[in-house]
Amino acid sequence: MPKNISIAEAVLGVPPSVKGYKAVIQAYQTVTGQAISVGQIKKANRTYEQCTDRQRIEMSINEIDRLVTVSGLHQIFIERELQNSSVLADWPTYAQLMKHYGRPADGSASALLLGCQSSLSAKAFTVLAQEEYGANRPYIIDLEASDYTRRIGNFVLADALSLPFRSESMDFVQTDQLFHRFYDPSGQYRTLGQKTERLFSEAARVLAPGGQLLLREITPNPNDPALARLPCQELTAAMARMAGTQLTKEGFSDINAAMPVDPVVPDFLLDPSRDLSALQGYDTGQVMMLYARKPEA
Repeated sequence: MPKNISIAEAVLGVPPSVKGYKAVIQAYQTVTGQAISVGQIKKANRTYEQCTDRQRIEMSINEIDRLVTVSGLHQIFIERELQNSSVLADWPTYAQLMKHYGRPADGSASALLLGCQSSLSAKAFTVLAQEEYGANRPYIIDLEASDYTRRIGNFVLADALSLPFRSESMDFVQTDQLFHRFYDPSGQYRTLGQKTERLFSEAARVLAPGGQLLLREITPNPNDPALARLPCQELTAAMARMAGTQLTKEGFSDINAAMPVDPVVPDFLLDPSRDLSALQGYDTGQVMMLYARKPEA
């Protein structure tokens, strides 16, 4: 891990001397390769905050990515309060899991992100994979992606339930808020339980012996009658038990659940010391963090 450089600088190319809207402009150009003005930032952020789910459905994937990325950067550098989820915002989760349970590689390894919410997430993953996992070959898959995302890392347009990778070809697999937006284009896996079972089966297949799986998932309103009646905390507990059972079935060992860390972490992202001890655990009853490892051969 680089010394005396913040995560914001490592991922977004924004040094501590650049602040406010200048930081947003520089970060946006780093992520997308596109220029943006202060007026465009304010308009995009306002649009993101005000638009409805129905309006988002009618937008192009490029426009959605643009709004999500601008909003995320605006929260980091202007509002200093993170509300949008991304691999960048959730970086502390994976750092904590690796600190307590993980085994970083020596710098020559492969890491796969299943599902990518935006180009901001994709960009963050390419750096996180190197710095937290010791993996120099990042791969990202999703069923759809913006033009910006497709240019980042080794992006593959594919389904997480049918991975286009050789067996035992990955050292790390990561998900970030994938379960609640699961979509199965084949229609073969109808319930959340069936989909997670298939996901873990595919993760187990592509992970090499000793490979590591890291998940941070939220569990609102699952499309599964067996779970939908449960209160939020009971639902998350049920999801964790289901995941643990399925991971054990797939041969994973050293399965651990962890307490999420405070999601309001712009100061952490901007802190060159990257002091994880400053982050506080919290429990909304809605977040599940899991780490699992395949046995060595």
